[in-house]
Amino acid sequence: MNIDDALPTFFAEAGEILREMETDLLACTSAAPSADDVNRIFRAAHTLKGSAGLFGFDAIVEFVHEIEALLDRVRLGKAVLDTQRAAVLLECNDHVEKLLALAANGNAQPDPELLASQWGEPAATHRPTVSQPAPLAYPEATRGTGARPAHRGTLKTVATVASYGLAVIGFVMMAMAVARTFGASLKYIYTRPLIINALRTNGNQAEMLCKSEPHTYFGAVGAAIKAGAMVGSRDLGVISGVTAPTYDAQGQAILMNWSTSLGKVKLAFMAAAGGVLIGASKGFPPVIVIILAVLVGIGFLRLYFYKVEIERCLVRARAEILPEVDRSFADGRYVFPPR
Repeated sequence: MNIDDALPTFFAEAGEILREMETDLLACTSAAPSADDVNRIFRAAHTLKGSAGLFGFDAIVEFVHEIEALLDRVRLGKAVLDTQRAAVLLECNDHVEKLLALAANGNAQPDPELLASQWGEPAATHRPTVSQPAPLAYPEATRGTGARPAHRGTLKTVATVASYGLAVIGFVMMAMAVARTFGASLKYIYTRPLIINALRTNGNQAEMLCKSEPHTYFGAVGAAIKAGAMVGSRDLGVISGVTAPTYDAQGQAILMNWSTSLGKVKLAFMAAAGGVLIGASKGFPPVIVIILAVLVGIGFLRLYFYKVEIERCLVRARAEILPEVDRSFADGRYVFPPR
């Protein structure tokens, strides 16, 4: 339910609260109120203030807060709700009624002098008889049309802009991270024969091939080849003692790089989800924001499973391809660069 649909109910209930407060305050002009009477008036003011705050009527909240503060002084024994002060609060009650009427038409400005000038110097003990006020009507022009006070429209505009902004930022962050996955050929079943064939024919060619995909298991194999070339030995034990640790270290660096990208996409998803929540706070979120958030979620899943595949390929390549690297050096299929 849209909060604006509850505005007519708010104005009707606010009018009822004011009438009950007026009845209690009129009783205070003829007899000293009990603690229960004061507490009842205080609770009524507190309820009215809270309801007005929920709908963003700050001027009403500000003025009723002052009434609530004065009544709290009476509750604490710091002031007495005598006949004169009850008359002042009755005038304040009338002023709140006017503020509500103005708020229904999108305007409400409190009288800052009313309480300040009269609480310290109470009004005359006699107050003209107050007639039963008519129910506060919510303007017909605004019923069912979505019309609302100007400040509420501004808040919704800000929320909409923030919703779009977060969704777009999240989408861009996701796109930049996920774009890397589309440029890499990672099908192990296809790339494994290719690199093994290169190692068995020309180790130098295999080294060049590994440079084409440095952020996949190719990068770890390439680092192992480079380390073996730096050793310059044909002894299989010496070669494997260098290539295996190098492969493992490079593999960890590759996984860490993809984990960092995955973390960025998590932040992107949080931004997009925040955009949806902000949009929902002012009604149903814009469709585009929802679509962008869904796309960011899909991007996150793609990157997550891509990272899992990278890790799986690194494990398989260590068992199946790294031994071929060692044999390429031992069998002399790799030509050492001149020293």
